[in-house]
Amino acid sequence: MVARHLNAEVLAVVCDFLTDKPDVLSFSLTCSAVRPVATQRLLSMAPVVISSSKSLRCLHSFLFSDAAARTPYVRALTVDSPNLDEGEVSSYDPEDTPLLLDILSSTPCLYELSLSITLHRTPNGCVDDLRVLDALVQLHTLRALNIDGESPALPELVARIRAPLRKLGVLFVNLKGDWWHPAAFEKFLPHLAPTLEELHVNDFCLDHSDFNENTSLSDRTQYLALRSLTINHFFHHPLLEHLQYLFPALDRVLCATFTDLPIPEDRWVDIRAANQRAQEGDSESHKHPWKRLDQLICNIPLFYILALRCPIRLVSLDACSFDHRTFATQALRENPPPRLKVSLLLHDGLGVFDELFPPELAETLTHLTLCIDYSNICYGLHYPANAHAIATLQWDHLMERLLQTVLPLHHLTHLRIVIQADIRHPFSGLYGRLPCSEDFVQALRDPALRLEKAALSLAGVLTSARYVFLTTRGFLADRESSDDEWVYTWRVSERWLISRAWRVAGLWAHNARESQSESSLVELDEAFAEMIMEQEELFLSLQDEINHTGGHELWQPEPN
Repeated sequence: MVARHLNAEVLAVVCDFLTDKPDVLSFSLTCSAVRPVATQRLLSMAPVVISSSKSLRCLHSFLFSDAAARTPYVRALTVDSPNLDEGEVSSYDPEDTPLLLDILSSTPCLYELSLSITLHRTPNGCVDDLRVLDALVQLHTLRALNIDGESPALPELVARIRAPLRKLGVLFVNLKGDWWHPAAFEKFLPHLAPTLEELHVNDFCLDHSDFNENTSLSDRTQYLALRSLTINHFFHHPLLEHLQYLFPALDRVLCATFTDLPIPEDRWVDIRAANQRAQEGDSESHKHPWKRLDQLICNIPLFYILALRCPIRLVSLDACSFDHRTFATQALRENPPPRLKVSLLLHDGLGVFDELFPPELAETLTHLTLCIDYSNICYGLHYPANAHAIATLQWDHLMERLLQTVLPLHHLTHLRIVIQADIRHPFSGLYGRLPCSEDFVQALRDPALRLEKAALSLAGVLTSARYVFLTTRGFLADRESSDDEWVYTWRVSERWLISRAWRVAGLWAHNARESQSESSLVELDEAFAEMIMEQEELFLSLQDEINHTGGHELWQPEPN
């Protein structure tokens, strides 16, 4: 019998179509000839993460045991190092610096690098070695760089880089000020302006105080290639005139994860009017108007104040409270998107749904994601105006309001609703923990047939609906005892996550709703539902996920 040999080139092509790690690992087990191809695919499909000296040594040993076949396939590298407090010992050994330098100098196709540097505080072993910074400057293949940490050397490092970066994460601290601003960028960023397409900034300020009588907007560098801007913390006045001038080509993503506007609400109208004028024909900044945005991710005040007139394909709005809903309604009326995510806070009861969606939105909206936050904790001393509503909320009342809210949305095809709860015990008005509705919390913890009944009702009023996704999730937490009554440590006693999804089996006629039955919905398995939600961009925001996990103030006991 003639021996048959596998064609390595064909195997490599097949492996390139695998996008999930478990599939690649399974593929690698078919035979020994496939293993090198699968290894190369694993190295290239996701960032290789180094988290300690141990993982650094293991990676170095693995790569250089067959350097010619492995190092060219490392496309992205993450050197993950936690911030160290005074006296803490780094997980990286300074003596391992040569190993990290070997990896950096021997990966000819390294496209993306992420690392954290803290030179001015507790040394972080080999990660903070100045030789590593010098090696970064020599990486001419880099197209994406994310730098976190606290060091006066970091702006200088960025200024020395000559690789044509397309993506940059300025996640390090501005040690000469509280936040980054256009004037500070002038010292290290302008040389990247011709190629930079995505910019991610941790703390950013855009304000008149950046310009004095000796400088003007025209003195600042324009980032003509920039198409996406992500800001973790956006401070002060969001002046569209400046944004449009600095980033005239922005058309993909504008994301402001957290926004701090130190201005009273009665001044929002004035700043909004200024932003509207900045988009008019007689405005100086109208020479650089944004033609469109693919995604806008922000909170309600920023969405209202920006007053954008360009088409926006997907708008994601965080923290819509009863007090802010009218601002959301007005902004959605003037610029209704086809896809929308809104996070609603039930701190003041179901009034947050009142006239939330204007008629103009009903003419455009096809995809809607609602994240509904129910919590009995109120930070600070500003208690909800309607604590009674929190204590008496019922599942059926919420479903009734949801049906009333989505009823006018006659073009809606995809609907996702996530109801999440953050419940803290014991209840105490003194510490801002209010009595919750035990009936409602129990309904969330064990929705049983409630979700399917809700899906039938929602699909019934939405005659254009094709998919419905429903989730309840949350946690119960108990306060740990402490000698200091003002010190809060919370222990999670229970978490839950229940998700179900359905495809609507047919488009029901408006006058046939009375004859609907359970057979009208086809339930989807979890993997297929996740795929549809990803394809249709029915995603939640970072703030939604933080609310779901409870941030950093909770701890989960180790399993037995």
